[in-house]
Amino acid sequence: MVSSHLLLRYVTSEFRRSWFRFVFVIVAFATGIGILVAVSGVRHNMTVAIEHESKSLLAADLSINSSAPLESSVRDTVPRHVRTATELTFASMLSTQNAKPGRLVQVRGLHGPYPFYGSPKMHPESALQAIQSGEDVAGALVDMSLAQQLDISVGSSISIGRIPFVVRGIIEQFPGESYARTVIAPKVLVPLRAVQNSELLQRGSRLPYNLHLAIDKESELP
Repeated sequence: MVSSHLLLRYVTSEFRRSWFRFVFVIVAFATGIGILVAVSGVRHNMTVAIEHESKSLLAADLSINSSAPLESSVRDTVPRHVRTATELTFASMLSTQNAKPGRLVQVRGLHGPYPFYGSPKMHPESALQAIQSGEDVAGALVDMSLAQQLDISVGSSISIGRIPFVVRGIIEQFPGESYARTVIAPKVLVPLRAVQNSELLQRGSRLPYNLHLAIDKESELP
């Protein structure tokens, strides 16, 4: 058998003659680990960023679209731990006492704490909650571009169709809304029950009803 002393001398001799190879292997090994760690970090950051942006664009985890109000039997299938909100979107004409003719707008009837994600900005900040809860049936929130075009401010009286509303706030930013859509038809947010069973909705109309859902991270849908 080769003694440990001779083996040590052999290893030392080989290292002296090929030390640069040994250093190259160590450097390559360290570089490879560094690249793997960097790629893993970038992938994680991209995944988090994409997930965050997608939620901000939709402002919910899931949206169910229907051309008619969803039946109560469908709503009963949603687990209790899932937060829900209902939205009805349609186009109508908005008019004020000073603006004739009216302006085409996108009316969004809301009920529930939508948007679930993103940071809506409006003045005053408390105006959105009254619309979401339906407490202020006669209240409305109007887009800033619309307010500037028609000289609308908080407290102004507006009419959507023939239904009167009072402006409770000005929307500066609202998640789940594309810029192009806002330019064509600025949005007006009103309580959902303010437009249900009103002359704004004609019998037989096929209107987009949306059921928005927000799922807790610790929970899953069955």
